[in-house]
Amino acid sequence: MQTPLESLIATGTKVWLDSVNPDELMRNRDWGITGATSNPIIIADLIKSERYDDHLEEAFRRGQDDETIAWNMADLLVRQAQDGFLPSWQASGGDDGYASFELDPLLEDSERNIPTNERLRRYVEQ
Repeated sequence: MQTPLESLIATGTKVWLDSVNPDELMRNRDWGITGATSNPIIIADLIKSERYDDHLEEAFRRGQDDETIAWNMADLLVRQAQDGFLPSWQASGGDDGYASFELDPLLEDSERNIPTNERLRRYVEQ
């Protein structure tokens, strides 16, 4: 007998995890989850968990500012999630198996007056 999750997946629904926590990814991937999404709050909660203190200490030693450290941690965690879902991506021919991340919403803040070319450059960079 199928579990409710297995039944949902059998209908063709792509189920993604709303986290890039490596432990959660492994467990949920085993249950049939094929992708993940994240945002700055999820990354901040993972940073607060103290499991990445070595990464943070190294970044501070290199003199990185808070914003650079935050984006580097987001990049690390999303890349790890992408690696974890690579088999889903390969099996689906690129139709599934992604890890997404919300870009910096302040890039659209009209009060910051970020020139269009700079805003586009930063979107591509992120």
